[in-house]
Amino acid sequence: MIDLSFNLEEFIKSIEESIKDAKIRIIDRECNLLALVIGEDVYLVQCRPCKVKGYMYVKIAPAHVYHRWSCEVVEYLPYGFYIFSKQLNELIDKLINKINTLRKLMSRISIEV
Repeated sequence: MIDLSFNLEEFIKSIEESIKDAKIRIIDRECNLLALVIGEDVYLVQCRPCKVKGYMYVKIAPAHVYHRWSCEVVEYLPYGFYIFSKQLNELIDKLINKINTLRKLMSRISIEV
């Protein structure tokens, strides 16, 4: 288990309280990997302590960019946004901002088959 300045359940509860209709599934507790579902959009979210003392970081990316939902894949593939903060409420605010950015980016992408 990873030592966070807040526990995973607090992080999840804050997301659910801050984002309407958010549903969260824990993928792996060892690396705090979550699947966050908002409407039809699915994101992978990972929360970890940063090497800079006192900071936490969150990585968020659309789930479809990963070929497998695992700690190793999410940690080593460079896709997504990183968020850094010392406080949970600031982390959540920045997470919401990045989700809005990802939604805008994904709405502009059209794939023709």
